[in-house]
Amino acid sequence: MYPHEFATFYQWTNDIYGTQLKLINSYAIEAFECSTCDNKVVVTDFTIFYKILDPYKAIFSTANALSAVVLQFKSRARNEIRKHSNILKFGDEICSELCFTSEDYGIQIERVYIK
Repeated sequence: MYPHEFATFYQWTNDIYGTQLKLINSYAIEAFECSTCDNKVVVTDFTIFYKILDPYKAIFSTANALSAVVLQFKSRARNEIRKHSNILKFGDEICSELCFTSEDYGIQIERVYIK
């Protein structure tokens, strides 16, 4: 990774003079329930690493673009976990499928880890 990827470059709040935003950030998603293909309910924790591709969309598209992307992520995670019976065995495959770019909010999820 290059040093400029962690440089602060923009603002992120409703009043754009609040918290500063970095190019690559991590976010721990609180635990949520998913069901596997054999109808077992598992509680999963994820940590995502996301990148802001379009700061304008990330700030002005909605009140909180990150929470909107997290909702998309949870939906994708539930659909992906439903395809497997053992999420620990297929964890790397699941994590690679959960990386996506949200064009509406200008945020790209680059890496995902299951806790």
